[in-house]
Amino acid sequence: MSKSEFWGSSVLKSLEPVVSSSSLVKVNEAKLVEVANWMAYEEFPKPDGSSMFDFGKDPDFIMDLTLVTNSLNFAFTDFDSGVKFETDYNGKRYSDSEAMNACFHRAIAAGIPFFDGHYLADITREQLASVFAGTIEIPMLDERVTILREVGQKLVADYSGKYHNFVKSCAPKLYANGDGLLERLTQEFPRFEDVSIYEGNRIEIYKLAQLGIWGMHLALSPRGDWKLEDANMLTAFADYIVPVGMRVMGIFEYAPE
Repeated sequence: MSKSEFWGSSVLKSLEPVVSSSSLVKVNEAKLVEVANWMAYEEFPKPDGSSMFDFGKDPDFIMDLTLVTNSLNFAFTDFDSGVKFETDYNGKRYSDSEAMNACFHRAIAAGIPFFDGHYLADITREQLASVFAGTIEIPMLDERVTILREVGQKLVADYSGKYHNFVKSCAPKLYANGDGLLERLTQEFPRFEDVSIYEGNRIEIYKLAQLGIWGMHLALSPRGDWKLEDANMLTAFADYIVPVGMRVMGIFEYAPE
């Protein structure tokens, strides 16, 4: 693929002002090439979309599960105490996002229609706290309630309460002249419109949106149930630990201040 085609992604295109004008962080291109040269020979396990919990093989449910999950995939450590959210399920203790998935599996086993927009549209703080029963109250519980209500109300209003109906109404691409899944997910569901402003420029991050779409592709494409036709246009998922790794390897260089 040519550079021009890859940089046609709206996410990368939005980063051009940052790359060209950043004054506090610079990329050491020599180090970048050095790391890329040895990393090219590293063997990484091929992701297959498998989960540590059995959520079944219904593609519609996998779509519902994946996108609801990614709307809540953040902040699993208490900001004040530094204690991680954990839960006990089937004789094992899980933490962080694994604990969230354990809670989802437990909720499904209990017959809670957690991935139905009709349930989410009116979910209460008490209901969500019960689903996320663990060693501590899951961080940002009130914010999660607000997110789920917003998602549920949109799904009920336009997609019969189901995320899979939304997915099927989109072109199976990230970008399709406004009808792509990433384009519409970030426009119709504010939770996924992850942007920042840098010197007056709108920077698209879209971590959770792309992560959810990639998750569906990984889980469903091997079985032929659904495929993202332009998966090569996905960008690296922004994560808090990425700058740490880049700095350790000498790729990112920071100004003294």
